[in-house]
Amino acid sequence: MSRRLSSGGAEGIASATDAAEGAEAAGGAAAGEGTGIPASDMRSACRAFGLFANTVLQSENDSGTTPVNLLVRHLINELYFAMDDIETAAQAGNRAGAVAAWKTGREYLNAYVTIVNFPLNERVGDKFPTVPLVKPPPPPPPAPPPAEGEGEAAAAAAPAA
Repeated sequence: MSRRLSSGGAEGIASATDAAEGAEAAGGAAAGEGTGIPASDMRSACRAFGLFANTVLQSENDSGTTPVNLLVRHLINELYFAMDDIETAAQAGNRAGAVAAWKTGREYLNAYVTIVNFPLNERVGDKFPTVPLVKPPPPPPPAPPPAEGEGEAAAAAAPAA
């Protein structure tokens, strides 16, 4: 957990930070802030996505935030919210809701990747791949019906109850 100093000085910050540390480790929301959902590798990656986009999409000579950076930040925020929706649906046992939230989050992630790929050229390296939609495997085909005579022979061979 990072410790910040406020403009009022360092008094009381360590104790307030230590007191909140236990709640934050479980996802925060002790006083209504945050979602209450613990961090994961994918949730933590959202911050890295935003920082990487700043590096790729904006020149150090720009004095303010560019419109494309604002768009990318929006996409990453929506991806994060989709992860909240996946977690909520999964906890409720709502598989269809979790799948729908995953598809929505996947669209936001792919839009982010598409925008970040624009400035990348062959001298930099390969462009980032998008996340494909993985379709569930088809159900197994039904068992073939027994051939004529096989059903009668099996019934005759079975012991009578």
